[in-house]
Amino acid sequence: MVKYGAFSFIFLIAVLTVIATPVRALPALPAPLEAALVDAEARNTKAGAVRFYFQRTIIRFGEKFLEKSYNPAGPEGQQWGIIFPDADDDSSGYRKQARKHAKKKDGADGKLLLPPLRERFSNGVSLLREDDAELVYGFEIADEYYVSGEGKGADIAKYMIGEVAIGKEDGMIHWLHYVAQRPFRPIPIAKIKQFDIYQEYAPAWYDGPMVKVLERNKVAGIAIIRKIKFDDVVTNYDFRPVPE
Repeated sequence: MVKYGAFSFIFLIAVLTVIATPVRALPALPAPLEAALVDAEARNTKAGAVRFYFQRTIIRFGEKFLEKSYNPAGPEGQQWGIIFPDADDDSSGYRKQARKHAKKKDGADGKLLLPPLRERFSNGVSLLREDDAELVYGFEIADEYYVSGEGKGADIAKYMIGEVAIGKEDGMIHWLHYVAQRPFRPIPIAKIKQFDIYQEYAPAWYDGPMVKVLERNKVAGIAIIRKIKFDDVVTNYDFRPVPE
């Protein structure tokens, strides 16, 4: 069984952090990608500060690991509800997850919104392939892709390449895929041999904001004497706006 160290968990949590960079002139993007970005930006602007309920299931190494719900209207420390492990069938596992999630801070719903991507694409994109359903563009990560753990951090953008898919029928961003081109050391004490993050996006509801509905994380490496190993599939669903 793989043991997960503090670095490995922090590493995964932090992998999607985008650091703001100075505003600069951005190159023109292909029309389908530009239209998809305009649509996503309009949806997020229209949604404003709307909060929403959702459920999440995590499959880890092919087995169901956790199922939970998030309600931003809940009292502090009680916004996450644990569905699996079941309180009756696995009381110990349930209590462990309940204690852990009681410490989590507010804002899980906002973290699912499609982030700003224009700066990320500002080194240009190129059409890699297309089929009847999608156009897939490749890009270098032009902004920072920051990871951190155990008090240290690093920008790993130079090790990564990305792909983005646009639906031909709906004109929306369907997915983003980030892959490390070679093994790398984000910090001196850690070596990452595999880094593969795939994310799917869709409207939370009709005319709603674009949110992450699925994420596959495959990360492997070593930090000092601890293994870093992830093979998670995270599904988010049942989105519902919560009245203020």
